[in-house]
Amino acid sequence: MEQGFKADDITLHSLFLGNPGTGKTTVARLLGNILYHKGITKTNSFVETSRSDLVAGYVGQTAIKTKAILQSALGGILFIDEAYTLYQGDNDSFGQEAIDTILKFMEDYRKDIVIIFAGYTKEMNDFLQSNSGLRSRIPFTFTFEDYTMDELVQIGLLDLHKKEYVVDEALYKRYLSDAYTSQNDDSNGRFVRNFNEKMILNLSVRVSKNPNVDISQILEEDFPNAELHSVGNCPYCHDEIVVKHRKDGGLYYVHKMKKDCNFKLYEHMKRYKDNQDDIYVGENEAKALLRNESIKATLESKNGTMFRALVRVKESPKGYCDFEIVDFLNE
Repeated sequence: MEQGFKADDITLHSLFLGNPGTGKTTVARLLGNILYHKGITKTNSFVETSRSDLVAGYVGQTAIKTKAILQSALGGILFIDEAYTLYQGDNDSFGQEAIDTILKFMEDYRKDIVIIFAGYTKEMNDFLQSNSGLRSRIPFTFTFEDYTMDELVQIGLLDLHKKEYVVDEALYKRYLSDAYTSQNDDSNGRFVRNFNEKMILNLSVRVSKNPNVDISQILEEDFPNAELHSVGNCPYCHDEIVVKHRKDGGLYYVHKMKKDCNFKLYEHMKRYKDNQDDIYVGENEAKALLRNESIKATLESKNGTMFRALVRVKESPKGYCDFEIVDFLNE
């Protein structure tokens, strides 16, 4: 165009496929801005819609509603979220009416509107099979991959830093990873947003009880999947010992760290699936350890052999709080 050649009209209707929270709506908005500033679309309008906006409950009303939405997006972008919900089987005459109206409009005004159909990959493929005219009118497909765990952590931390909150980044990564994987959730950035909102709400509740604390500092107890209460103090270093109640119902005992105090298992052993800083047991076991009683624990030797043993807390020669094996169990 800049060199004097006449540009052919291009149909830019697209499919955005992927799980929720992968940025489909955000990218659609950015695409709308780019197309407008490049002179490809006439307006910078972006209309987001879904089945509830397009489908009516009475015969003959759906076409009217759908056409009104389509006309409102003329010259710009129409983003149909969860587009696969428009087709809900052969008996869904209302949804089919909306689809037929959209198809005709796409053909009649293909130079004047860009329609983006968004939704889950599998459901959207089924949706395309419901009408042969759909796929032929949508030339572009973009697949939005799930974020990696590191990327989700970065998204969450950027959100918190933007709002000027201070948080231990390693602790944030541990709790977010645990929450995301334990709930088998595929909502990506949406999950992170909800996680942060719950955490900030917990912070607000804590601050309301003690207005003298730092309102920007997020503590471990503010994480949605970590509720703490004290059960006593270490018999050797006197540091506080707490039990965490997780949302999945699990309990584990944690000896909170001091610079000169490090809870470890017996020298060449470690608790199964545990790091070597904390000992994870239930509340009753925690109280037993505080009384200097032995508890049953699953251990793993250096060569990977798993076994059960009675262990108890002891003071190490270096001043640390360690564990010693009292007896081996045949379990």
